[in-house]
Amino acid sequence: MRKLEGIVKEIVVEMGYLETREARFTSTNLSTNERVQNFAWFSFFALIGLSAWQIFHLRVFFKRKYLID
Repeated sequence: MRKLEGIVKEIVVEMGYLETREARFTSTNLSTNERVQNFAWFSFFALIGLSAWQIFHLRVFFKRKYLID
């Protein structure tokens, strides 16, 4: 009976460890997903901003060269 009690205690301790580890990995996963999403939004807005700047710059350039009105 004591042997079974020892085994059960080991299982309980290991389950506690696994729950702690799962919580840590979940936290890491959520943090990483948030960082990737923030980087994607930054890239998206940078692309839009640079595209607008490029269009503006090219329009000014072609107006100076009298290629467009």
